[in-house]
Amino acid sequence: MQIYLDNAATSHPKPDCVIRAVTDAMQLYNGNPGRSGHRRALEAARIVLQCRNELAGLFSLDEPLSLIHAFNCTDALNMAIRGSLYHGDHVVVDSLCHNSVLRPIFGLERRGQIGVTCIDPADGYVHDPDDFARALNRKTRLVIVTHVSNVTGAVQPVRSTERRRGSRSSAEVSCASVAASSPARDSSVVMVETVCEPICTFQKKLMLG
Repeated sequence: MQIYLDNAATSHPKPDCVIRAVTDAMQLYNGNPGRSGHRRALEAARIVLQCRNELAGLFSLDEPLSLIHAFNCTDALNMAIRGSLYHGDHVVVDSLCHNSVLRPIFGLERRGQIGVTCIDPADGYVHDPDDFARALNRKTRLVIVTHVSNVTGAVQPVRSTERRRGSRSSAEVSCASVAASSPARDSSVVMVETVCEPICTFQKKLMLG
């Protein structure tokens, strides 16, 4: 019997239903959804739409077409970061975020394209939402928080952080990475009670996909 303890990196073993779904996709409907009109392509498009509908239910979303399928969470985070920012923007980021967040953010800062404020939690684990509120300014466009750390297990108060933003910032986008929490915890908390455009990124590995 093998014991596997690296699920924070990728999940194992995959359930039989996942293996069957991947096999079916390769054997039965390996068409290009949305680009062709033959049977396999139409079936692939139907499966993609079904996936969107089920994910929308999981995250309490009204519009399934607001979901974007990416290669992985790193790809999704980079799209969210690079697709949201303009030259001269300011970003507030949680220092406990994954390298897939910190590297592109600090790379843009080094090139003089954006300003960054990095929030360190006072206790080393959970940040104070008021620290995020104090870091905001009129140029803040993006606020990034990791919901749950897959290193420490610390759960960040994303809802409280969002509420504290108030009128100090013209930030239009909040991004929460729920890579280590979805679907075990209620990731829909990052999608509610926001006056800006929320982005929530998650990965398939903790959903055993």
